[in-house]
Order: sequence, then structure tokens, then C-alpha cells
Amino acid sequence: MEYYLKHVETGGKFYLAYGPNIIGRDPHCTWMLDFSCMSRKHAIIIVADEGVCIQNTKAHNCTFINFDRIGSDILPLHVGDVISFGVDPIVVEDLSSEYGIFTLRVAE
Repeated sequence: MEYYLKHVETGGKFYLAYGPNIIGRDPHCTWMLDFSCMSRKHAIIIVADEGVCIQNTKAHNCTFINFDRIGSDILPLHVGDVISFGVDPIVVEDLSSEYGIFTLRVAE
């Protein structure tokens, strides 16, 4: 299966490669995403035969899955999960395009 992150506001799609995908503002990341509150190397999303999982990389601002703050454990992701890099989507009143808030999708 081919997975991607879909930005909740803009609809932009970021396709995930098989294996580790480093997400952050650093130009050496798999996906360099320059959103407010996002760290240089914010999280790693791993795509494997068994599915997709995520690990926060001790980012200054946290990572949230379905509005729950995650630690540094590797956690499974499911299609439809809301992933927020650096900002708690519950406290953000305006989900503008400046924030890195996505849903996990699968290509059809």
C-alpha cells in the first residue's frame, strides 16, 4: 500500500516512502516541511509491510496523534489518524495552512 499525509487545510499530499521518513524543517529530512512550531527533525514515520508507525524525535514542540500528545515510543498509525507536528490541534482555533496538521491516507 502507498500511504501519504494530507494537510487538513490545504489538501497538500506528501507521499511516504517504504522505510523511515524523517519529517521536519531540516533540508536533509525525507520531507522538509516548513510549518509553524515544527522542529528541524520533528518525527520519523516508518512504513513497513505490517503498517505505519511514528516516533517523536524529542522535538521541542510535541507531536500529537488524534489530539493526544505522544512521547518517544514508537506508536502505530492508522488510516484517518490526525497527526499534528508541534501544535495541539485542540487549542488552535483557526486550522490555517501555517500549521503542520495532517491525516494519514492510503492511495487508491
